[in-house]
Amino acid sequence: MKRITLFLLVFFLGLIASRAQSGFRITGKAFGAPDGELLLLVQHLDRVDTLATCDMVNCEFRIEGQVDVPCVGLIEMAGKKGAIPVMLENTDINVNIGVTGIFVEGGEAQQVYNQYSELMSERGRELKKMMEEYKTAMGLQDQMKANILQKQIMKLREEVVAKELEWMKENGNHFVAAYILYTTVQQGLPHEESKKRFDLLGPDAKASTYGEMVSMFIDLQSKSAVGAVAPNFKVNTPEGTPISLYDVKGKVKLIDFWASWCKPCRDENKNVVKLYEKYHKKGLEIFGVSMDTDAAKWKEAIEKDGLTWYHGSDLKGLKESLVARFFFVKAIPHTILLDENNRIVAKNLRGEELKKKVAEMLK
Repeated sequence: MKRITLFLLVFFLGLIASRAQSGFRITGKAFGAPDGELLLLVQHLDRVDTLATCDMVNCEFRIEGQVDVPCVGLIEMAGKKGAIPVMLENTDINVNIGVTGIFVEGGEAQQVYNQYSELMSERGRELKKMMEEYKTAMGLQDQMKANILQKQIMKLREEVVAKELEWMKENGNHFVAAYILYTTVQQGLPHEESKKRFDLLGPDAKASTYGEMVSMFIDLQSKSAVGAVAPNFKVNTPEGTPISLYDVKGKVKLIDFWASWCKPCRDENKNVVKLYEKYHKKGLEIFGVSMDTDAAKWKEAIEKDGLTWYHGSDLKGLKESLVARFFFVKAIPHTILLDENNRIVAKNLRGEELKKKVAEMLK
């Protein structure tokens, strides 16, 4: 009788433990966060679902739920922009959001994600320090030191890419790798680099939601990649007249993405004006596509900077411009160089590099 009682006790304790571990439990603290609703979202190919909700109270929260397979959860908090990624597994997960950063502890998938984050953060801190030293050297007109730092920066960037690719090779069949690649391509990773990293993903990672999203993204990128024929698009001139890319004729065509509020763009305009003056009669045409939202400021900048070429804009700004989205323009100034058949020859060339390429094409 005692043996049966002991057996039943062990059985029920095991059952309780099994149920307790059948889902995930996220406990978190968020320094300075306001009270309010907190959402846990999950991305699908065609939609974003709310997996769970809870209330933030006195900077603390707790979310419970269950997932059929490990995936990426996105935590959105009231009054905060952006989402915090959490690698969801049916286990305990701790989230600490402080003034120095976000720290997440969880299961095996979270450890994989944290390993990558730490790897990139370490190199990122080194790169940031070098960039600050480079700016200081340039400010002091110490060209020798600036040249040395520039070479070191280029070398470090190469090392960062090498480390990233090495990590991708080691973890390529993990859904976390697919998610990381998705976030990277969304930030403007060139088509060739996106494809190189996608090829490192294993079959499971490619079949995951984020793997499929990366695949679709790369297909779209290919339509505006170097070597592809640039798709036509239509915007309005400063006078309000529709103008398309194919309306602009030239042996060499330059699409120049810029805005009146962008200081680097305004500085670069001086070089573009000189380029246009030198090569326009030889066959160069420029189509300035503005990321402005204010028509008056756009027109004023065109006149003030002496930009005498074709101009157009949808006046939706960089984040909302359909043209910028299609060409994956994440920052400006940004250039796309085309031949007379609208085939993309090069991207994001500026200064002497741009001048050299235009001269080469107009020989």
